Amino acid sequence: MVWYLPNAVYAGQTTWSAGAAIERQILTETGRSGATLVEETGWLPVLSLGGHHVLADGYLQGGLSYTDSNLDYDGQSQNGQAATSLSGHHRLRLSLGYGRPVAADWDVSGHFEYERLDRDIRGVDDLAGMSERYRALRVVARLGHVTTVMRRPARVELAVSYGLDGRQQVASPGVIDPVELPMGKAWGIGGSLDVELGHLAMGGPVWHLTPSLAYRHAARSDNRPWTANGFYRGVIAQPETAVWEAGLGIRADW
Repeated sequence: MVWYLPNAVYAGQTTWSAGAAIERQILTETGRSGATLVEETGWLPVLSLGGHHVLADGYLQGGLSYTDSNLDYDGQSQNGQAATSLSGHHRLRLSLGYGRPVAADWDVSGHFEYERLDRDIRGVDDLAGMSERYRALRVVARLGHVTTVMRRPARVELAVSYGLDGRQQVASPGVIDPVELPMGKAWGIGGSLDVELGHLAMGGPVWHLTPSLAYRHAARSDNRPWTANGFYRGVIAQPETAVWEAGLGIRADW
């Protein structure tokens, strides 16, 4: 990307975009025995901004998205006591990448994606709440194809991601002192469809319909010692985690 950045100085078409979507998420944490420890489900509203700059031999693309909502939490405490609560999700994603055509209607691109997720599980009854702070860096490879859907211009995109680095901080007031865990090996796959709806008004932005589906997986992390009020209590790890994300959105380009 550094090699091609100087090209952005020269005249080229730049498209800006703003979008809104609703996303259905299912998050599952699994123990070593294969039993489900936690399941979170719910709807997340997502707002996004992006930019696409055409170069002489490709394009630069960047974007950000943000969501802030609650999921239904069905899990258990550290000692195995069942707990039903709400889990607040505050997620920011940033991406930057370069792509280029490889055939008449096909292109490939590579992106770096940074994700910051703050997950706050509310306390319930005699169980304390828990806060988790995730930070992850991924590399994403995408394959895009330009086609038509119901006689409208459309783009199909497939993506594969791999985790380059990740950290998680866990804390529970009076129960678990803040402890940092390395995230386990992470990967993901996804697909999206972008259908151009056209202009709603002359001279206005071009509107798009954007359904998407993604799956992310993270292996169990390494164990780390944890303390309560400064006293050693044992070891802790992030369980194996799987996340399904299905979204439907609308985007305006100008």
